[in-house]
Amino acid sequence: MKSCKVNLSIMLLVLLWSCSKTMEVKEYYESGELRYTGQKVEGKRQGEWSVYDKDGNVIEKLTYSNDSLNFRQTFIDGNLAIEEELTDSIKHGELRIYYENGNLKALTNYVYGKEQGLSKDYYPNGNINTIYINKGGKTVNFKQYYSNGSIFAEADTFGEGVVSFSDSLGNRTYDVMYNNGEIIDTVKSY
Repeated sequence: MKSCKVNLSIMLLVLLWSCSKTMEVKEYYESGELRYTGQKVEGKRQGEWSVYDKDGNVIEKLTYSNDSLNFRQTFIDGNLAIEEELTDSIKHGELRIYYENGNLKALTNYVYGKEQGLSKDYYPNGNINTIYINKGGKTVNFKQYYSNGSIFAEADTFGEGVVSFSDSLGNRTYDVMYNNGEIIDTVKSY
């Protein structure tokens, strides 16, 4: 009887120990190609996971901590297209989107799922297109540029008050008055 209890105790310990081990995970498409790889620790996704298309190309790299997605990279035709930082699978930190040529297309900051702080959009040549300041998920002011770097439009309060427009040489051309995101009047033409 004592021998059975010892054997049962050893089996339980082995079972518990094996459950806490790191397990390599691989899943395949029905056609047999690798779909994704990763690791689970104590049954939870952990570390870097890779997702593949049916041709074997990496289309996403995901980083998990305790089964929670913390970082994602998305690839199109082998090129990095999107990088995003997350906390508990919610956008938190920087979202970066890239052009095919590798240049940054957009940079947006998030705080627990809402756009917050400085955001920038870029032209394919790398010049700034638009700079936004976001607060609580809403744009509160912005500057938009021509591809040559001259200011096209700017406003201190987005959708409220005056938006100033300029030509591609930087000469102010007119101002428009907004209320609740709607044009009220062209305030001044220069």
